Amino acid sequence: QSKKNIRILPGKTFEYLRMNKPILVLGPEEGETARIIKEVDYGKVLEYEKYDEIYKFIKEKFLEWKSGKVVILQDPNRIKKFERKNLTKELANLFDQLTG
Repeated sequence: QSKKNIRILPGKTFEYLRMNKPILVLGPEEGETARIIKEVDYGKVLEYEKYDEIYKFIKEKFLEWKSGKVVILQDPNRIKKFERKNLTKELANLFDQLTG
């Protein structure tokens, strides 16, 4: 629970995105992980001490699951830009711009 967590982007984030399921992130609401979760618009980022909101999100997703509702990412194309292949291509293009 450090302010340094704002710039941390765990590799697990991308594994979770590939699951096409709602994601609950506990951490800085303005961090790098939060930026990505907001961009794909599937999940929630909450500060560690927001217990009521954490409970509400988990309960909501549990009840959806229990009722048989299939909870998947509505537009899987939103996460394509975060695939390793596409991120590497983006980085290579940046290097080309810097050296060209």
